[in-house]
Formats: sequence, structure tokens, C-alpha cells
Amino acid sequence: MKKLLFLAVFVLSFSLVMAQAPVIKKQTAPPAKEAAKTEKAGKSEKLAKGQKAVSGVVVNLLSAITNAKPAGITKADAEGFVARGEHLALYAGNKLYIIVNPDGTSCDKKLAAKAGKDVKVTGKSVSKAGINAIIASTID
Repeated sequence: MKKLLFLAVFVLSFSLVMAQAPVIKKQTAPPAKEAAKTEKAGKSEKLAKGQKAVSGVVVNLLSAITNAKPAGITKADAEGFVARGEHLALYAGNKLYIIVNPDGTSCDKKLAAKAGKDVKVTGKSVSKAGINAIIASTID
């Protein structure tokens, strides 16, 4: 009963997040000093303030919720899930992240293209009501 209640709350919360109006931000060029730091070979990338980089594997969202340790999926499986309208997520460091575009739409097609290998997502990390999401600026 608790699992069913949790799943219902999670699906309702996810649909509310997806139904919100898109956030439009002005794009600004990074300062020259910060851009020079990212270009140096052998140095780790310096992220802008409020940005987070998370690496993990692409998983089926519903399967990840119901399994204790979700397994990564192949590119073909991911494309099949997306074709059926199922959502994908990123599993990294024992956390499950829903990945969304800056305009509030789903990144499922982009995640499906990268499935089957480690994926690095950079963007603003948001956590509300126990749900982790990343508003993606890049997916590598």
C-alpha cells in the first residue's frame, strides 16, 4: 500500500513539474577568464555557479522506481521505451534524476541516443519533495 501511494505521489509530482510554464533565461557568454580555464588541456572543467555535472547510466524511470538497484539499458531498449511513451531517467550515485530541457520539456529522446554507455549531464540541479531533477544544459 505504501509503495502504491509513493508511486501515485511521484507520478503526480512528475506531471506537475512537466506542466509548469517554461523558464526562459537570457543566454550570456561566459567571462573570458572562465572560458580560458575550460580550454586548458588536462584541467577539469569549471562549472558556472549553480551548475552541476552528474555522470551515470540511462534507466527506465518506472523500472528504476520499482527496483532496488536499476540496471542501465541499451540504446535500442531506450528508443523502444520512448516510442511507447515511457520516460527515461539518469541513475547516478544511488540517486535517480529526471532530466528536463530548459524549456520544461522532456529529454527522453536525447537520453535514448546516449543510452548504453556512461552519460554526463550538466545543468541546474533541483530537488523538491524527494524528486531529483536536472535542467540540462548539456548531455554528453
